[in-house]
Amino acid sequence: MEYVFCAMIGYGLGSINPSYLLSKLKHRDIRKYGTGNLGATNTFINFGRVWGGVVLSLDILKAFLAVAICQYLFPELLLTGSIAGTAAVLGHIFPVYLRLQGGKGIASLAGFILAADWRYFIFLLLVGSVLTLIFNYGCCISFSAALLFPYLYAYKVHSIPCFFILAFCSIAIIYKHLDNIRKIRDGKELPIREFLWKYIMKGRKHD
Repeated sequence: MEYVFCAMIGYGLGSINPSYLLSKLKHRDIRKYGTGNLGATNTFINFGRVWGGVVLSLDILKAFLAVAICQYLFPELLLTGSIAGTAAVLGHIFPVYLRLQGGKGIASLAGFILAADWRYFIFLLLVGSVLTLIFNYGCCISFSAALLFPYLYAYKVHSIPCFFILAFCSIAIIYKHLDNIRKIRDGKELPIREFLWKYIMKGRKHD
């Protein structure tokens, strides 16, 4: 019963989509512009770096809180954090009230990892950043974190069930990022250096 409660907390917090709420506030449905996703990247594209940073922070925070709350409530149960974090990521990707069309989940995964072990967060951020610099595509962070985190955390807690729970989370993220692979293949994916210059360094009128 405790695990069901953790899943409900995780999914409930994860399904709160700041980019969707911001779109409503600004009367601009970002699902029709930019990447078409309800996430931080498309918020940067449509509303600038300030709002993009706010949405990114909130997407990280909601998953972090889901894990932290459940681990605080049930410290004796090994899988509470894994279940809550996975549910938060799935809630972000597949929110029921948005017809299962949410964001891609990487910011929420970051919050999950940060709550699980900040050292893994730093390590995976460094690995992803190096791969991003080499290949010049931001999705390298998403794929590397999604692939490595289940192994790292399951090894830490010595739990095979934990690995499979996290693997389910990773599969959802990889599935949502398959479109990035197709865009890279077709030459339509925006390189990370161009994205950073255009939407972060240079700034936009929406700031």
